[in-house]
Amino acid sequence: MEAKSRINMNITHTSTATRILLIVSCVIASGCGSDLELYPVTGRVVYKDGKPFPGGGIVFQLQGAGMLLGVSGDIGENGQFELGTREPGDGAQPGTYRVAVLPPARSERDDARLPPIIDKRFTYPEESGLTYTVEKTSNEFLVEVETP
Repeated sequence: MEAKSRINMNITHTSTATRILLIVSCVIASGCGSDLELYPVTGRVVYKDGKPFPGGGIVFQLQGAGMLLGVSGDIGENGQFELGTREPGDGAQPGTYRVAVLPPARSERDDARLPPIIDKRFTYPEESGLTYTVEKTSNEFLVEVETP
């Protein structure tokens, strides 16, 4: 059975940045050499109706690299994000990426009483259906997600 890169939506009392680091920790060890060519990647995460996704994080997982290589960024309250590989905002190397979107962290109490703000398939890079290609230039993407 294929292992999934699922983002655990039940992690409580942790920042989005901490949760992203847990997901892509092996990336730092395997793909962050100083010889990488990185290009700016920015964008917005929105719902299908155009409303901004309210915070959280985003992970781009490079395809065909022969190893797990991903980049991540925090999503602002207005849905905007900027990706980083070695450090926040430094960009991503060219290639095609599968994408996962992380909802903002919630307390255990809030998680139990509030409905999810994103369909859980978007927390799996393999199932989200979100694929973007980073070119050797400035890149800007509109990422659309849905509620359950």
